[in-house]
Amino acid sequence: MLINTNSDIEGSGSMQHCYHTILDKKGQWLHLNRYLSEDHVPPEVTAVIRLVQTINPGLTCDLHEGNGSGFWMPITKPDNPDPVIQMTGAFFDHIKSGGYPITDYDDWKATDQTNTEESNWLLPEPSLTGLFWLNILLKNEGHNLITYSHLFGTAYGTEAPMERPLNRRTNEITNGILAAIKVWKKTQ
Repeated sequence: MLINTNSDIEGSGSMQHCYHTILDKKGQWLHLNRYLSEDHVPPEVTAVIRLVQTINPGLTCDLHEGNGSGFWMPITKPDNPDPVIQMTGAFFDHIKSGGYPITDYDDWKATDQTNTEESNWLLPEPSLTGLFWLNILLKNEGHNLITYSHLFGTAYGTEAPMERPLNRRTNEITNGILAAIKVWKKTQ
């Protein structure tokens, strides 16, 4: 378990927020959300895999807090990206109505701390600032919940800026995702 080093961020004090990590047999550092395609997984991950396989969800939402000062969306590009672009537009409209910024690709790149030489693992959607198409396997990590659940239906991931007050970022991400879900329901 790694204690969060961002102890000056509300809700992320030194004992309030941590990452659960695993070293796999190859010595690769994985946290529980990067272990969904590995052969030997802990029981918590096995339970998530079985749940997804049993339910076969039409929509999976994976809500995160991440780097940068604005909101952004890392999503595996579906065969038909139009519904996801519409969902993300609704999400961002809600976020902007609350006075929050949307992170563009250059801002994201400036705050990215990914340890990979592959630069194409996250690429911007030209028609919508803040929407990035994710190819996690180029990042040399196993599937996370979004990329694994993409195999079953629409997989939707969000990143909220940890630099914002806790109650505002949780409120915005929750209500923003509800706006996106309303759009998703209309596309079904």
